Amino acid sequence: MLENNENFMRESICVGDPSAFHALYVKYSVHMRSLVSHDVHHKQDIDDMVQIIFLNAFQRFKECRSYSTLYAWLYSIAMDSIENYYRNELKIKSSTFFSFDGVDEVVDALNIFNENSAEEICSAMETGLEIVRLIANLPPLLKKALLLREIDGMSYGEIAIKMGCPMGTVRSRIHRVRAEIRKRLEKDD
Repeated sequence: MLENNENFMRESICVGDPSAFHALYVKYSVHMRSLVSHDVHHKQDIDDMVQIIFLNAFQRFKECRSYSTLYAWLYSIAMDSIENYYRNELKIKSSTFFSFDGVDEVVDALNIFNENSAEEICSAMETGLEIVRLIANLPPLLKKALLLREIDGMSYGEIAIKMGCPMGTVRSRIHRVRAEIRKRLEKDD
């Protein structure tokens, strides 16, 4: 009965009724999982994200009255949770990628083992480290767009959805970053 009457469920949730939260989970967990799977691509992360959404809903239960439907309320929480997930993932990737341990990734990316001499290898490593420094110092929106494209391999359309901006803006940001990196590397030569 509880899951069939949305107004009653909303009022029960707003007063913190645990059985209403259970009914909310039963009714919307599949919807939230589907929603999250469009943005998060690892099964374990999807499962974790669904749990985080409902945990956040439990913590923010008083907000549910300000939304037209419970789904709209959960959708809002889901979008916030997904944004936080990517913000935290980028911080982790950035700190890993830009740490000394991340040099291996730069070396792999440059494929320096095809170089012929020690000087060429050193030069390639210096170039790679300079690229890492340049990326580390980019403004957050430019860095995020570039990392989503180059590290996560996302399409421009996927990045536009993640960042909540038009695809042309994403293309422009990535083009600007690449041009700036190219210009600075040419200046060093």
